[in-house]
Amino acid sequence: MALFSALYALGFVPEAVAEAGDAVSSFFRYDRGRSLSIVASTAEATAETGAAPVVDGVPADEPRILIDDIDVDANIVFPESADLNILNTALTKGVVYYPGSGKLGEVGSVFLFGHSTGLKVVYNKNFEVFNRLKELEAGDVIRVQSDGREYWYRVLGMTIQKADDANINLSTARKLLTISTCRIFGGREDRYVVEAEFMRSYPLRVATSAADTSS
Repeated sequence: MALFSALYALGFVPEAVAEAGDAVSSFFRYDRGRSLSIVASTAEATAETGAAPVVDGVPADEPRILIDDIDVDANIVFPESADLNILNTALTKGVVYYPGSGKLGEVGSVFLFGHSTGLKVVYNKNFEVFNRLKELEAGDVIRVQSDGREYWYRVLGMTIQKADDANINLSTARKLLTISTCRIFGGREDRYVVEAEFMRSYPLRVATSAADTSS
């Protein structure tokens, strides 16, 4: 075990083993989060199989955001510009990536935003995608799937900001993910702003069913 620890620290282990080690170390480092069963189960599965985490049916051309603690599973829209009309249209289709913000897993702040509403009946579910964003707690895990990888971010905290003050520092020297939504659908007064830091990324493989493997 001591030898493995030394080799892992120096990077002299196979990629699959390294990913298991990263997941385990993330588990002990971020032991306050409610969703860290994801980290633990992924570490266990990776260690047993020696393979990267498997996610069933991940479409390569549809980036998604998943937050298990608040039941978020939504696609991410990448608008062609930051024009207000274009952004508003994009919001009707899912969570929106702000053009020019950071890249996943890299230095900078990835800025995502989406709708929330207090309405009881909503026909377009994208209008309520971040209804429970305010429930996130420090340590919760946010997962983003894009280009065949899954990126994990750990929530640092949430603030309520006035719309005019809700400026996102896109040039930060850290690897951050920032998510924002309004407190009232259609309102501009206040924003919930969640900040999370990058933990780890994993390659994704589309799981094949037993029927597929037997044919």
